[in-house]
Amino acid sequence: MADRINLGKRALQGLNDFAKDCSAATAIEYALIAAGISTAILISVTNVGSQVVILFTTVSSSF
Repeated sequence: MADRINLGKRALQGLNDFAKDCSAATAIEYALIAAGISTAILISVTNVGSQVVILFTTVSSSF
């Protein structure tokens, strides 16, 4: 019986420690920031790439 009580106390202590841990929330925030920056870079590169194709097409057709 005492083993069950100790097991229950350890389980509750583990849940309390997990609830107090804020590092997971910080990791998620950093992941969201990285995703936003990646999206901005992807959109910028796509737009610049389209403009470069137009520029090369114009230059090649002028010869």
